Amino acid sequence: RDISERLLAEEARRKETSLVQLLQSVTMAANRSSSIEHTAKTCLGLICSYIGWPVCHAYLRANHALDQMDASAIWHLEDPARFAAFEEATDRTDANGGAGLPARILASGKPQWIVNLADETPLSERTRTAVDLGLHSGFGFPIVVDEKIIGILEFFSLYTVPPDEELLNMLEHIGSQLGQVIIRQRAEADLQRAKALA
Repeated sequence: RDISERLLAEEARRKETSLVQLLQSVTMAANRSSSIEHTAKTCLGLICSYIGWPVCHAYLRANHALDQMDASAIWHLEDPARFAAFEEATDRTDANGGAGLPARILASGKPQWIVNLADETPLSERTRTAVDLGLHSGFGFPIVVDEKIIGILEFFSLYTVPPDEELLNMLEHIGSQLGQVIIRQRAEADLQRAKALA
């Protein structure tokens, strides 16, 4: 029993260390990025590598509009041919539409985890496509700037995966960090424009 408890404690420490390393990697990569698109793409890749899920995608606000969240061309796909239909369904879907993972995140302003995508009611066309392609679980989190969601990063698994609260808490923190980086990027861009005008 003592050995089992020690092994569990060591595993928990390893997981906590790897989550902290993920946060550091994402923050450093975001700080080196020059645009929200590059920031989202870099962070999506780092998180996908960490969790090992085959489908990851970013939604971004259209030209910083507050009323329209668009599917971006930022994807991380292990098998692009297999998931091409999901890409197409995503392109046709409005994130503000009230159903699916992005709509849940927009409504709550918090990370969301869906254990079984097939349980969504009503089942949207996009989610039905995901289920038909063998995707089972999904989670995502918002990128927040000045208390407004300007992006959503979402991730999908081929297996049914129970919620990982530690990961969700870390991703909420990452979403806030990315928001701070984007605020700084915008301020730097404004300063450069002002210098050019001067």
